[in-house]
Amino acid sequence: MVLELIETDRNSPQHSAVVGKFLKRQGFNHFTEIEKLGKFRFKIATTEEQRLKRTKLDEGNLRIYERKNMNQTIAFIREVTLSFEEAEMLENIEADVPVLKVQRIKIRGRNKELLDTYNVKATDEGHQVPNRIHVYGCSFRAELCIFPIRQCKNCWRYGHGAKLCTPRTRCAACGGGHEVSVCDKDAKCPNCKRGHKADDPECRRIGLNCCRKKAKPTRSRDSAMIYKQLRATGHHSEIDPQAQPTGERKAENGKQGSPTKTNPAPHKRIATPGAASARKPP
Repeated sequence: MVLELIETDRNSPQHSAVVGKFLKRQGFNHFTEIEKLGKFRFKIATTEEQRLKRTKLDEGNLRIYERKNMNQTIAFIREVTLSFEEAEMLENIEADVPVLKVQRIKIRGRNKELLDTYNVKATDEGHQVPNRIHVYGCSFRAELCIFPIRQCKNCWRYGHGAKLCTPRTRCAACGGGHEVSVCDKDAKCPNCKRGHKADDPECRRIGLNCCRKKAKPTRSRDSAMIYKQLRATGHHSEIDPQAQPTGERKAENGKQGSPTKTNPAPHKRIATPGAASARKPP
C-alpha cells in the first residue's frame, strides 16, 4: 500500500524511518519495508492492508493514497451553501451518472488556516460530466474541472515556477526587461498581447495553456482520458493538434485517409495533421 501526506506544507515526516516509527507508535507493526516514492508518498510492504486502513493515520498527517481510476471524471460545482457537509451531499446527491466522491474546495486564509468555499468537486463514474446535479431537490450546474496551470512570477510564462526560471525578469504589465513596480507604460499582456497584465484571470492564454498541458502525450494514459473529456465538452478545438495524444491523432488521420509521407523543410511546422497529403505533386 502507499501512504501520502495530507498537507505538504505542514511539519510532516520526510523520511521512511519516521513513518515507520509513527506506525509502530500507533500499534501497527505488520510491515517489512517502507520505501519513499517521490517527495510526498511512502510505499508500505504489508499483508495487513485492512488493519492499516483502520489505523489513525491522520494524526501523523498521512492517509491512504488512492490511485485515480481512468473511468472517473471530476465535475466542478459552484455556489453550494456552506451548510452542506461533504458526507451529507454525497448521501443526498442526484445525477445522471453515479457520484463517487464529493469534496469542498478550500483556500488558505491570512493566518494560513484552510477556509471552506462555495465551490465543490464531485468525482463521477465514467467520462461524461452531468449537466445538472441535484442536492435536496436544489439544482446545481456541473462543469468539467480543469485544474489551473502554474504561472512563473519572473517571466510570466506557464509551466514552471520562479525558483526554476532561467530567463531574465519580464514585466507583467508590458513585457519589458524590468520589474512591474517601476513600469509606467500602458498594460499589454506579454502572452496574448491584449490590454491587461499577464496575471489577469481572464487572459485567454490561461485556458489555452491549461488545455495543452492536460493534453500532452507525456501525461501517459491520463492525457488520453482528459483529451476525450475536453472533446466531449467542446474545449478540444482550442488544443494544438500536435499536443493531442498520439492515439487520437492516428485515429483522426485514419478517417481522412492515409497521407503520403513527405519530408517537410527544416524548422517548418505542419499546421494540420494530414496536410502534407493535400499537396499536389510537381
